[in-house]
Amino acid sequence: MGRQFVRQTFAAYFQPPACPGLNAVYTAEPKYAPGQDFFKSALAGTPSGAIGYPYVETQTERRIAFGGWKQIDYDVALIVKFASNQRLGEDAQDDPDAIVDLVASRLRADRMLGTTQAQSPHIFQAGEGDTFGSPDIQIMTDLPKQHGNQIVIWSAVRTHVLEMVQA
Repeated sequence: MGRQFVRQTFAAYFQPPACPGLNAVYTAEPKYAPGQDFFKSALAGTPSGAIGYPYVETQTERRIAFGGWKQIDYDVALIVKFASNQRLGEDAQDDPDAIVDLVASRLRADRMLGTTQAQSPHIFQAGEGDTFGSPDIQIMTDLPKQHGNQIVIWSAVRTHVLEMVQA
């Protein structure tokens, strides 16, 4: 329940093959991610790949007046770390854009991230913002960098998550 539940639910929802190119998803930032994890669920010879993990940035709580429920709000980022062996920088940039677009599409596909209202706790909504006019999904991407022969890029796909718990 709580932050760990949100991280585990996020990680399970984005496990390969949910978003082709996102080849490994951890429940938190790994102390060490072997280079092969960037490509482990990809076809042999695939030049680019990524790993990801959820990060809970903020948390707030409020009581809901009906039925003894408590609403817990989280701002969560799915961190996507990308590596490419493409020969051209333009091709290397196209690949992470496609992966991040798939992550955003998957986030839009199920606002409950695979949980149900029958569960306690459950994700009430994700990818929907928290007020009228607030962002539903926000994506930040760092500048591409060359690391050895690879182009590396990280992105943060941010959203607001509402968890409902009996309290």
